[in-house]
Amino acid sequence: MQVPYDVARTIFQNASNFRIQCYKISNYPPVEELIRETAKCFSELEYEDDESLKSIRMKIWRLRASVIYSLMPFDSKELGIAEQLWSLQREAVYVPFLNVRIDRLTKIIQFLLETPTNPKREKVFELLRDCPNKGCGTAIVVSIVRGITPGWSKTVADEIVSLTPE
Repeated sequence: MQVPYDVARTIFQNASNFRIQCYKISNYPPVEELIRETAKCFSELEYEDDESLKSIRMKIWRLRASVIYSLMPFDSKELGIAEQLWSLQREAVYVPFLNVRIDRLTKIIQFLLETPTNPKREKVFELLRDCPNKGCGTAIVVSIVRGITPGWSKTVADEIVSLTPE
């Protein structure tokens, strides 16, 4: 059992050793295109107050967030972007002015599903493997929204933890 002095010393040691390193992950054109296309959807839906359109907006946001925040392969069943797209398509069929946008989103998501390597995942795991102590002492901040961050799962957290020494 640690005495309060030891706990305080550890906290201050951690604070003095704290540093932030930012790594730029190269733009990935399909994800960049998804961001642009979803922004256009949001723009077209901006002034619509209908409840069904609010639901569509939320589905578009969730699909976008799942892709851009995830460290899972794009075809991961846990990520579920194929199912999210299907749900969005079913609902958006009744909103003709979104047809072109949904068709473009469909092509982007199909490409991501057919080429599931997630460049952000590859880079983050490479950095963790190459980091001193195999990532021990490293933090990844992912809680960016209230509730569960789209695109994250216990599986990803377990994979990250598995890289650290026992």
